[in-house]
Amino acid sequence: MTLQKIHEYSSQQEEEEIKSEAVTYRAENLIKNGNQAHILLNNQKYTLRITRSNKLILTK
Repeated sequence: MTLQKIHEYSSQQEEEEIKSEAVTYRAENLIKNGNQAHILLNNQKYTLRITRSNKLILTK
């Protein structure tokens, strides 16, 4: 593989990663006080909770 082809392949992979990358939020920033936050989707309320074992649970 030539250097140009390696560069083109690498550039294509970077573009695909950027396109597929979702927005990332830190759970600690969503949950400011206590251990839970509420998230609304289509007028439905969901609860995001951090457990004692530091896991995330999303419930409706």
